[in-house]
Amino acid sequence: KSVQQTLFSNHEWQVVQKHVGSTKRMREEVCAVLHCCRNLTPFSDVSGEQPSLKEYSEQVNQGHCAHFPSKERLRSFLLPTVVSYFIEIGKMRIAGVPLVLTVDGWFSKVQRKSYLGITGHYLDSDACEMRNFPLGIRVLGGESHTGENLLKCLNSALSERQVDPKFVVQIVTDNGGNVVRMANLFFNACRTSLFTSPHRCAAHTIQRIVLEILSAPHVMDVIKPISKAVKYIRSPETSALPMLLQFQERDGLDPLTVIQSVDTRWGSLLEMLKRYIQIKTYIDEVLKKMNRPSPNVRTEDVDVLIQILGPLEKMTTMLSGESYSSLGMICILAKRHLSRIMKDMEEDESVEDILPPESSSFEVSPSEEIQHILRTLNPHDFEMTDKVPSCSLDKVALQRIVFSGLKNRFFRFLKDRDVLALTNILLTPTL
Repeated sequence: KSVQQTLFSNHEWQVVQKHVGSTKRMREEVCAVLHCCRNLTPFSDVSGEQPSLKEYSEQVNQGHCAHFPSKERLRSFLLPTVVSYFIEIGKMRIAGVPLVLTVDGWFSKVQRKSYLGITGHYLDSDACEMRNFPLGIRVLGGESHTGENLLKCLNSALSERQVDPKFVVQIVTDNGGNVVRMANLFFNACRTSLFTSPHRCAAHTIQRIVLEILSAPHVMDVIKPISKAVKYIRSPETSALPMLLQFQERDGLDPLTVIQSVDTRWGSLLEMLKRYIQIKTYIDEVLKKMNRPSPNVRTEDVDVLIQILGPLEKMTTMLSGESYSSLGMICILAKRHLSRIMKDMEEDESVEDILPPESSSFEVSPSEEIQHILRTLNPHDFEMTDKVPSCSLDKVALQRIVFSGLKNRFFRFLKDRDVLALTNILLTPTL
């Protein structure tokens, strides 16, 4: 009884009994595996020698230490059982519920294979919370990855999870042409769907704008020297990092380390630039001590990049929320930033003048939760700071890249006010 109350709802407990039976040993073994799943503990750690699992077992079994499975039993029987349990629980939760799918394709350089990931998002009416349910990660075989073949993978995943296509109200895709075509083919075949075309991921769209910024003239001339210096300081083969922390402690400061940018997450580049400006004096001192040249970049150039990328990072964070619907925020944030850019470039037109005539129907009244988030925004979050001294980077040219990206990439994908409003209602817990 205590195990049931700790881990499962009544419906879930019925599924557990169906899959593992009612024997005490089976229940204890499955609970141990589920504990690993929920706490991200390696399955190889499922043994009676693990203190965390022993304490957990005694807690849910009122002082009795549960039976833990062998690795062979774990591999051959328990893991497939737990997988089938999660699948059936997911089927139970999404049955007859409107779903929004996110579909993403990628290629693994390590395994030399292509994958298609499919996730369903829905509103749990009991808890009034946003939920996610993975519908599958498909390995794409040797056949060409056309939209038609990807559609077969999508339909197969929906069929296995017993999802009726008529309950799919929207598909959010990356910007891959084959994935977008797959979604269009799906809507053409499913006439009962609310939408006639997919919606491209807003965060992924912003990333493409950032890539255009990084390819602009002289931008990498600013980034590469800083990245090289950061990489040297973080190298375990040198004593530069301890020295950096020591110099800051010497001046009575809480020591800060450098941040290395990661190719797969452009936000880390922005963090690297911010941290560089923050502790630039100490970085230069360390490099001088180590007989290394300091980055030959102007502080003004770094400031320009921070000013350009900062608002885009804020937009990405807000549009990537998992506990609320962000669809109603897209145009609000995009229009706000467009207005700030035009004001900074001293344009005479208003943001409404440069958007399509039907753009007034784009904005959907956001939910109370989203309105609260928007109200808490700092008014300066989307403003450009005062003009900086002359520098090698063309600030206006970079602003125009952002301006063009927001105008052309966002607004052309949003078409119907009623459909957007309905989707916002379907996916926003507070409504």
